[in-house]
Amino acid sequence: MKSPGAGFDSGALAFAFPRLTPVVKLILIVCGVLQLAQLVSQGQVGDWLALSAARIGANPLLGIPNFFTYMWVHDYGGLGHLVMNMLALWFFGSMIEEEIGARAFFRVFVASGLGGGLLWVIAAQLTGIPGAAVLGASGGVYGILTFAAFRHPRMRVILILFPIMLAWLVGGLAVFAVYDMIVQLQRGGAGGTAHAAHVGGMVAGFVFFRFRGSLARSDVEREARAALAARNKIKADEAELDRILAKIHSEGMTKLTKAERRFLETRSKNKS
Repeated sequence: MKSPGAGFDSGALAFAFPRLTPVVKLILIVCGVLQLAQLVSQGQVGDWLALSAARIGANPLLGIPNFFTYMWVHDYGGLGHLVMNMLALWFFGSMIEEEIGARAFFRVFVASGLGGGLLWVIAAQLTGIPGAAVLGASGGVYGILTFAAFRHPRMRVILILFPIMLAWLVGGLAVFAVYDMIVQLQRGGAGGTAHAAHVGGMVAGFVFFRFRGSLARSDVEREARAALAARNKIKADEAELDRILAKIHSEGMTKLTKAERRFLETRSKNKS
């Protein structure tokens, strides 16, 4: 696949393995550890963390957190589900994380996972299978793929042996996901793949891309407020230090209050 860097050209073809970025690395580690827990518990961990409409209806306090937990654990029956999701996350997720930052990337992943989980729960209710559970990072991964496709539509990737633009690849995945979801709904939920979670993740990825500008502005504004507060505190501390030093000069150390002594001790420790 194409890996961005200096002189990046989203329409050029190149081969490179992306650098493993911090949040992607964290997701890979968590999913890997939980897969080992799945093996040791013979799938019990997945049963606890999976998302289902029935569990939400029976006990919302236990069921609603599964909107978040389900995306970190994968099928116990084999490694294929986990490996495919983690490879896609590594190749495309690392690229996006480098471009938009760790915090924003984590938001995209989690929001896409939540979107996938929400649409799955709705679909399960519509098909009369509220007890069917979903697990896996596919919703989050599909959201990342969608975000990447809108950000770099002309980027070319290798599909089997042939290069294809990322926009066409993700568009094809969207067509398949929507078609399979409709068929699954018509057949009452038959099949072992949660296509609705894929579609929900893609929708969330698009929505996040669409409103990324306003979210980025809020990040910048929050960082600016934090920086201003830090500068104001430094100014206030300097003014307080000047006042205490003037008091020492005019009245002596013995006239300092406990609060003033603590302030000087804290300043001394911070300087050391």
